[in-house]
Amino acid sequence: MADMSNEERFHREALFDLDKEGKFEDLAAYKQEQAQWAEKEFSHQKNKENNYSEKYSQLKEVTSAMDHIKLTLEWVKKADPKLAAQTESYLASMINTDLSMPSAAKKLSEKAVDLDGSKQSFWGKLKNKAKNFLKPNNAKATLEAQIGKLKEQIIANPETFEWLKQCSRPQDKTYDNKERVSFAQLTETRGSILQNYNHERVSAMRAKEDALKFQQTAMQSAQSYQSDINKIHEIRDNAAKEMGLRSEARETTGIKDINNNTGVDRLAEKAKMMEGLTPQQRLAYRMEQLRGTAKTEAKPAVKREMDSNIMNKAIEGKMRA
Repeated sequence: MADMSNEERFHREALFDLDKEGKFEDLAAYKQEQAQWAEKEFSHQKNKENNYSEKYSQLKEVTSAMDHIKLTLEWVKKADPKLAAQTESYLASMINTDLSMPSAAKKLSEKAVDLDGSKQSFWGKLKNKAKNFLKPNNAKATLEAQIGKLKEQIIANPETFEWLKQCSRPQDKTYDNKERVSFAQLTETRGSILQNYNHERVSAMRAKEDALKFQQTAMQSAQSYQSDINKIHEIRDNAAKEMGLRSEARETTGIKDINNNTGVDRLAEKAKMMEGLTPQQRLAYRMEQLRGTAKTEAKPAVKREMDSNIMNKAIEGKMRA
């Protein structure tokens, strides 16, 4: 016997496996729950991605002058080590200024950037102006302009720079510790934090994409199971209609066991056998009857009495013949 195709197997199970629809309903509900979880996870990871992206952009923006100073200072260390040392000393003094003290904050705000102290005298100021006029892109002028920008950022965002200083100090120190922090330490700390923010942003972005894919797959599975449920309903509805038409034809013609002249109403027998069954069980039983797959049970012989007049007439007919 040839194996049944998947479609034939599904059709048969739809009619005779009364638990199949319930199994599909449970699977569809489970996949829908997974899709809902994935939707929430997508939203969570999206918010996380946006949060770290905002943190990254904000920190980078309010401390942007540090990038410029770092690049310039790396070049100056090779070209003019003395100026580089003066710059690092000045940066350390400015960075470690306690801006919680109004007087210190005011002094830092009003004081012009002077790396070598040459601007303290009248002639020093003139020499600086002349040098900057003749060589507008000289290293000292470039660094002082960049440091001036950093000073503005420190004054505008004291909490951010205080936090960076605290992160740059050894972790076993207390918050009240006033240990000085170098520009190199501050730059390294800032770079590590920015790197961590970017790592978290990328991780959240990938997790968001995975959640979206998982949600789409779960929804497709739920829709597939729902489609199978609809097919089961269609197969059973068609079978019920077929049963209804055949039952109506039998009732209309009043079919009995005419060949055997038994006078037995087979429809009444079948109706009695299906008493107490659910609609789905009755449908499965009737389809088995139609397809000839129902198990037949041996019934006891029924003794029937024949009218004596009919018997005499039958005997006389045989004798005349």
